[in-house]
Amino acid sequence: MSQKLALADVIISRLSRLIEDPYGNYLVQNVLKLDRAERNEQIFNVIAGDFVRLSQLKFSSNVIEKCLETKQAEAQVDKIFRGTHPSDDYTLVCELGVQSKHQPTRINFLVQRLAMHQFGNYVLQKVIYVVTDYKLKTQILESIKLLSSSLSLTKHGPKVLQKLQKTYPRIFGNGNTTAAVS
Repeated sequence: MSQKLALADVIISRLSRLIEDPYGNYLVQNVLKLDRAERNEQIFNVIAGDFVRLSQLKFSSNVIEKCLETKQAEAQVDKIFRGTHPSDDYTLVCELGVQSKHQPTRINFLVQRLAMHQFGNYVLQKVIYVVTDYKLKTQILESIKLLSSSLSLTKHGPKVLQKLQKTYPRIFGNGNTTAAVS
């Protein structure tokens, strides 16, 4: 096990390059499978600083989806979406400036960037599954609902909306935006 952990440390030290690589991303996913909290936190810290862009790339989005299956996922996603993560997303901060800390603006930005993207939408679907905080989940779902007409025009959008209608019928099924989220 000590050899695996030593190799995991080397992989983490090269995470910025490996996460976007067609083969290297599998190395990062295998580090996550070791289920070591400290190493998973290190991976999340790198991802949080570039969350939007990495969520939109084919290989790194797979790593993020795997991250969202870890025990640390809920707390990390909460911080990323609320703007309290110490490694805040560079793109988000540059584009929104001081508004990047305004939660509704931040959530709308993240949802729009992820929902409308062919790879990002998978990350967003996993985020919805991971988030247990009622208020945050509702904000994310309401933000998606506002995008539903545009989302339905994308290649992946109708399938995503159909899944959301099935899972959250009181929000997506009949136009009621004040419904409970489970």
